[in-house]
Amino acid sequence: MSKQHDREAISAKLQELEDELKALTLWGGEKQRPHEKLAKPLGPFGVGEIEFHQWLEYVLLPNFRQLIAEEQALPEFMAVHPYAIEYYRNHWSQYRKLISILKELDQLISIKEELASALRSAYSAESAAKQYAAQTKEQGGHNHHHHHHHHQNGQKHGHKGKH
Repeated sequence: MSKQHDREAISAKLQELEDELKALTLWGGEKQRPHEKLAKPLGPFGVGEIEFHQWLEYVLLPNFRQLIAEEQALPEFMAVHPYAIEYYRNHWSQYRKLISILKELDQLISIKEELASALRSAYSAESAAKQYAAQTKEQGGHNHHHHHHHHQNGQKHGHKGKH
């Protein structure tokens, strides 16, 4: 009994997202398309390469619209709004509507019930941000568990070389 995507509702929500980006004057259009950056592989949500709103406009929207136009399978899980909450943390009043549109879009996409309920209970912007930070740190080297410096405990740093 798998749920189906409500493609009409998703299309309408994508249009709402576009309208809201325009209302916030974040819509760049063709003129401001960051071509070179879009040619490179982007991290999740465009982190580090392009602005989040550019990722929404130039990556998320066209990708979903293309999938819908070509009647392709859509992903069954998405969690963009926790990142949006984190990203716009100090500007919630301004971006509240954008965040709620993204939340509704997440809910329309996430048709896997167990995933969707897990998302609602366990997934917070905090944990997302921490996970992301942890991942970026880990890429620095594989033996990262040898380097725990507990500054609070007053441990000395001279024990690195000992086995």
